Amino acid sequence: MGDLELHLHGGTEDVAGILLGAVDATLIQRDDALLLARHAIVASNAVVWPVGITTEQKAAAIAALEARGILIRQSA
Repeated sequence: MGDLELHLHGGTEDVAGILLGAVDATLIQRDDALLLARHAIVASNAVVWPVGITTEQKAAAIAALEARGILIRQSA
């Protein structure tokens, strides 16, 4: 799974979904990325959270994903 970039706008950017791979799109638009944008269940151990994420930031990101229909669930 892709990384959540909290440093781009101070952690205030809108959550669009989860990248399904490591993609650097900071300089150009990419057409080779896969984005999970809605209606999915994702295992929590498959999500890569950035180093230094706070509990509040993580909870806000999970809530924003849930609002898009992407549910993060504890994996077995």
